[in-house]
Amino acid sequence: MSRVFFGSLAAGIALALAVALFYPAAAPPRLPSLISVQPDGGRREEFLVRWPEDRIALPADLRAARAGAAAATDSAGTLVLADSAGRRVSGEVFRLRDAGGNVVGVASRVTAGGGARPVADWMLVIPGRGALLLHQADATDLAARALPGPPRRAASPAQQVGFWSGRREFRATAPGGGTVVHGTREFAGLTGSFTETWAVDGKAADGATRGSIRLVTLLRQPP
Repeated sequence: MSRVFFGSLAAGIALALAVALFYPAAAPPRLPSLISVQPDGGRREEFLVRWPEDRIALPADLRAARAGAAAATDSAGTLVLADSAGRRVSGEVFRLRDAGGNVVGVASRVTAGGGARPVADWMLVIPGRGALLLHQADATDLAARALPGPPRRAASPAQQVGFWSGRREFRATAPGGGTVVHGTREFAGLTGSFTETWAVDGKAADGATRGSIRLVTLLRQPP
């Protein structure tokens, strides 16, 4: 039952965020896609998220949906739901950039943690091109959790200074890589894999950090 709950919640949050943010929406100018063709006929494309500046505040009505959970906390950019067994689902929404740093769309990361196998789902929505749903097992539990003290705040461990002791880069994707689950429009019918890498650029005395998340996708037409 808990797996059904968390799975349904993750899919629902990702879909709701994408629909709420983009439909209806004016069509923005389309930037050239920064894609490199691979020797096997596939294509490689990188996407970038910068934190904290690319985090998008969640609507108040969505944050209010935490009511009824056994334990929950939220901040402007993070929604966290937890059950009595300590399992957590967290959702964040970001502006999505191409490899050149241009904002091309939005992305949501929905993470399930607190159990034996942390997982994450990314939804990338790029106006004029389509949407891409990605799934992976995380190398470590990156689900957001409550930070101590008022005001009520939440953040992923990777967004806190203690996570980066002795390192500046971390591959969030577990060995084996992530998988492409589904695509629409330009991405429809494509299969492939992706990796997610976090890098820290700066740390503050209050424990805040700034850095980037790099998503590298390898897509191809199925045989």
